[in-house]
Amino acid sequence: EANIVLRDGKAWAVDWQDASWMYDEMPLQRTPMADGHFLWRFVAGTTGDREIMPDVPRVVRRWQAVRTHMPPNAYSLVDLGCFQGDFVAMAAAEGMDAIGVDQGGFRTGEDSIAIAHELWPGMANFHKGDLIQWRDNMRPMIHTPEDPDVILLFSTWAYLLQDCAFGSPGPLTRAEGWEFIRQTAQRCQVLFFETQYAGDGPGPPWLKDDNDVRAGLQAVGLQCYPIGTFPVTGRPASRTVWKVTI
Repeated sequence: EANIVLRDGKAWAVDWQDASWMYDEMPLQRTPMADGHFLWRFVAGTTGDREIMPDVPRVVRRWQAVRTHMPPNAYSLVDLGCFQGDFVAMAAAEGMDAIGVDQGGFRTGEDSIAIAHELWPGMANFHKGDLIQWRDNMRPMIHTPEDPDVILLFSTWAYLLQDCAFGSPGPLTRAEGWEFIRQTAQRCQVLFFETQYAGDGPGPPWLKDDNDVRAGLQAVGLQCYPIGTFPVTGRPASRTVWKVTI
């Protein structure tokens, strides 16, 4: 089991010592949840100065929501638009075959994949490249004969609407944007989707709330339901994570 080591009342380290060597046979698991769940739960409850939630707990809270709604046999995960690789590293830490892809970051001159390699050396595979091309050719790269079990598309789709279209430069149309999601959902058991709404960074003006997302997903034949809504650090906005299936 995991033991959180405290110093001056603050979490300092985690001892992952497995005590099963004390028994002739592997003892029964006392809880259906992995040790990592309790670590994430602890981190998710932390706050910064003046009780302001820093971004790390937001990442963890979204991961907890995703982990709860994954297929029980999910083994492989691809994060399209992984930024600096937080979700990929969490999946890899839990034994998943995890890959992250990003086009470089949303700040001018930023190389998020280079940062991911520095933050998570040896933990997972990270690739820099076009998300649409990578999605369409990912099967040989995920070390499994099938498409990945899980795909994440978090706070990335709105940038694709602005930056690229199918096979040609230029922004995606609204119809192409929803079609991109439909095609992505076809490549996995479950897609977890989150996007910005109007007034939140690159959120398109015609996407105002959860009702617009639900309508857009259902219009291209997808099943969807929200698994959590999470405040955005530093912005007066929240974003909803959706579980999307064919």
